[in-house]
Amino acid sequence: MMASVVGTAVRRQLPLARPLISAGWRSGLRAAAIIFGAALALRLVFALITASTFDADEFVILGLSRAVAHGAMPYRELVFFHPPGALIVFAALQHFVTWWPAARVLTLAVDSVTAVLVWWIARQVLDRNQALIAGLIYAASPIALISAVRVGPDPIVTALAMLGIAVLISSRSRSAAIGAGLCLALAVWTKYTAVLYVPVYLLISPRRFPLVAGGWLAGAACLFAPFFRELPALVNQTVVWQLQHRPQMHLDHKLLRVALYWLALNPLAVIGLWRFRGPRWVTLGFVLGASFTITAEAYYHYFAVVVPFAAILGAPVVAPLARRSRWLLPAAALAATCLWAMDVSFGSGRDRMWVSASRLAQSEQAAGVLEHVTPPNAAVLSDQPQYALLANRQPALNYFWNMNALVSARTLEGRLPELAAVVQTKNGVSYPAGFIDYLARRHFRSIDTTRAVVWVTSRPGAPVDIDGTRPG
Repeated sequence: MMASVVGTAVRRQLPLARPLISAGWRSGLRAAAIIFGAALALRLVFALITASTFDADEFVILGLSRAVAHGAMPYRELVFFHPPGALIVFAALQHFVTWWPAARVLTLAVDSVTAVLVWWIARQVLDRNQALIAGLIYAASPIALISAVRVGPDPIVTALAMLGIAVLISSRSRSAAIGAGLCLALAVWTKYTAVLYVPVYLLISPRRFPLVAGGWLAGAACLFAPFFRELPALVNQTVVWQLQHRPQMHLDHKLLRVALYWLALNPLAVIGLWRFRGPRWVTLGFVLGASFTITAEAYYHYFAVVVPFAAILGAPVVAPLARRSRWLLPAAALAATCLWAMDVSFGSGRDRMWVSASRLAQSEQAAGVLEHVTPPNAAVLSDQPQYALLANRQPALNYFWNMNALVSARTLEGRLPELAAVVQTKNGVSYPAGFIDYLARRHFRSIDTTRAVVWVTSRPGAPVDIDGTRPG
């Protein structure tokens, strides 16, 4: 808006100055293109190095969104412990492409746009050079990188919330405040974690916050309206379960992870807390990462919501070093990205700070067994959805491990005649107590793989090894 007003005045009074305005816009577009290109390139490099790993939550989203794409109603025909936005987004994607890595391409592209939004927001509170640095810091952030190359709602939430902040600070109009509220509504509709941004929006514009809240509530009402009939189940699954039934992480483990994901992986922001002289809402946005000390669990992707503020706080810290060499920051970003990717791909759990990185080949091995022992499109019950999806089999009951307290063993036993196989991931509590014992008592054929045991329920028989031979 400011650029428009200035541009109008110049055109009326100083026609010769028009090229200067055009050059300013070109400079801004060039900076935005640099940030987007750098963020996209770093994410593609990171995705390539970590392509052989996955987070089990990715396939929960993929499996449930595929069911939604085929007409299933969330909260009625499937259980989902988050608001519906992520399922709707990825279900829409599956109407265009069913290749599952396409969902990763979508999230990393969205997160590259977030890097541009970070640069835009930083331009309003820092000088141009520091704003460019803030965008590059976000582009190379370890938490942003790993979250961007996984299928999940967090990159989408962060992008929507940052868009709302960009709209709110770029104009003082009422419509901008309402638009920011709509962005916040979309973010909350995708994941409830977005409510952390509410104090930030309030601090940015206290006088216009009623308009922000109005846009937020109106937008949320429209977005949740299609699920009105499922409202009791929606509340029970997304609120009651999260508050009362979600497994509790040991406090010492949780505090350690908060310290790692919030502070250790954002060291520039920690230093910047003492040097930053900009608006308080930037500091508040980063400090809100402490709120994850009171949640049931603390995983790396939770902290994606605070990384944009960490990047802005860290920019003034890096600026003096960046002035010495124009290639220092890009080279450091690329080196850090490659090292972090190698750590995630090949490091132990402790080395990679307990970031989820299961080996895809091990799940593909179990999927290969499913392809061999079950007919095409057969129904398969698996405690982790990747087995059925990789084998192109139908996931039964849209089941996954967190449902083990919601479904009884007897219910699953009653569905066995409909199933071609059951897949049990090793070293985990994935089914209701007694269900696996029941399979063993029935002497269903079991096939042992590196990651899982495949129980062939369609043809009872003696246990066999993965190559099909009988033991002994």
